[in-house]
Amino acid sequence: MIGALLQAALLLLAVYPLVMRGLAAAAGPRRARLAELGRELLASPFAALHVKTAVHHLLAAAFDPGLAARLAARFPLVAARNLTARPNQPLRISGPAHGLCAEFARACLWSAFAANPLLAAILVFEIAIYTIVSRAWPKPSSSPAAIFFTAALPGRQA
Repeated sequence: MIGALLQAALLLLAVYPLVMRGLAAAAGPRRARLAELGRELLASPFAALHVKTAVHHLLAAAFDPGLAARLAARFPLVAARNLTARPNQPLRISGPAHGLCAEFARACLWSAFAANPLLAAILVFEIAIYTIVSRAWPKPSSSPAAIFFTAALPGRQA
């Protein structure tokens, strides 16, 4: 039993760096697109100040393995507050900036997945659940991208 556990641990130690290197290489083009989208959003007159603050923070943390952990912890809190505490005042991203914000959020998820696959997968699951629940919710709710950007704001309480 101990021998099998030791073999599994050694195999994991040997394979993990290769998997992470492969993920980082695969995420390279997406991270380049993340940077392009970030520049566009920061220069956009249609992006609100809170969106630009979140974009700046997310660009600074693009390679941070802790980003996925912070977002996975904050996303459900922000989403629950949005659905329950302020149902008549959903968070909004203006029309012209919404497409860029959604694409930026997807690129950011790819970057987070390369840095921390487990917690990024949990975050994607949380976003999927919110998307399903918010569409079935009887009152207006914010888009998943708006919740993502709000959860990414530094120092903001959910």
